[in-house]
Amino acid sequence: MEDEVELALQDFRERTREAQGYCFTSIGREFQAAAVQDLRELKARLGELKRRRAGVGNEDAANTLLSLEYLVEAIVGELQMWTALKDDRARQAWDHLVGAQVAAGTAIRAHTVALSLNAEAYAEKLELLQRMVFPFQAFMSVAVVVESAECSICGAEDDQCEHVKGRPYMGEMCGRRITKIREMREVSLILPPEEPADRRCRITSISDGDVMRDKLTWRAVGPVPEREVPEGSAATGSASPPGRDNGE
Repeated sequence: MEDEVELALQDFRERTREAQGYCFTSIGREFQAAAVQDLRELKARLGELKRRRAGVGNEDAANTLLSLEYLVEAIVGELQMWTALKDDRARQAWDHLVGAQVAAGTAIRAHTVALSLNAEAYAEKLELLQRMVFPFQAFMSVAVVVESAECSICGAEDDQCEHVKGRPYMGEMCGRRITKIREMREVSLILPPEEPADRRCRITSISDGDVMRDKLTWRAVGPVPEREVPEGSAATGSASPPGRDNGE
């Protein structure tokens, strides 16, 4: 590993170690907010170095720095989850946690440097936080027929290039950009042990029989929508307050 990247890795270790010391409920919000700002500056510097390494064709260095960028993004997401909870913004807190989970997983795929930094253990911690901090959630998934898509690396039509979705190339993760959807086939309810493609696609409110309640805070968010019940069918039951009894 070249000297400039090694220095960046050392800086990453020192600053993320300090930031993770603030990832606790009891830590003052001002320290967590300051850590977020510091990590954003670190990510910007990592990104600039990554672009320079990619510019000279050093793919291993570029992918190493990409992995570090995603790990920084994951820690920022966790810190923002804690500050959002303190600000009574439960929905944003959930989204920050999911973003952190996605970033940690992407860091592991981007380069093996993430494994040397215990990224797998950190990803497991984020999964545990989801179960301990938030009540059980149900998710939705949409099945569509894709008519056309393109590679995020080179712009080629789907399956017309050698790039593989989910792999890093010169400091950039390959993805599939959907450019046209022919039709939507179905919308499905996703419950454990099944996993949704995106944990942000969740059922946000549910009826308790009297009012609609937020699935994260259990606060009333509005009246139960009126709907017609077909003749001869039974009305659906009401939901119980959120808890941990989710079949796990």
